[in-house]
Amino acid sequence: MPTARTVLTPIDLTADSASVITTVAAVATMTVPDPGGFRALIQVTNGSDAAVNVTVRASGNGVNAAGNAQPAAEPWNTVYTQSTVGDLVVSVAAGDTVVIPVVTTDRFTQPDGSLSIDFASITDMTVVVLREPYNAAGIANP
Repeated sequence: MPTARTVLTPIDLTADSASVITTVAAVATMTVPDPGGFRALIQVTNGSDAAVNVTVRASGNGVNAAGNAQPAAEPWNTVYTQSTVGDLVVSVAAGDTVVIPVVTTDRFTQPDGSLSIDFASITDMTVVVLREPYNAAGIANP
């Protein structure tokens, strides 16, 4: 049976304010709860001596947040048409920090609304998810 994903609790950013950012050690498979009316920014730091691939899973990748196979007939294979674009794989060079803005929600949102993030290696990797609020027009608040 597949191993359940580790929940990564995001930090909510607020306009005209400061937020303390605390990173956590990455584990091989993580899930971020439904960002709701927020844009998710994934910050990954690679403290190791080699590049590491970080994958943000597309909703149509065939595996749900628990790691179980998705039946082919589920609506996320048709309704979320951007999911057919596939996973986003980002190579994080040794010693680098990258920010991955997840803005194509219909590409990455899993059927339960969550986001799935996988790490090729977890040695000296840290991660944090920041949630930036949107206003009613769908534009990020200043």
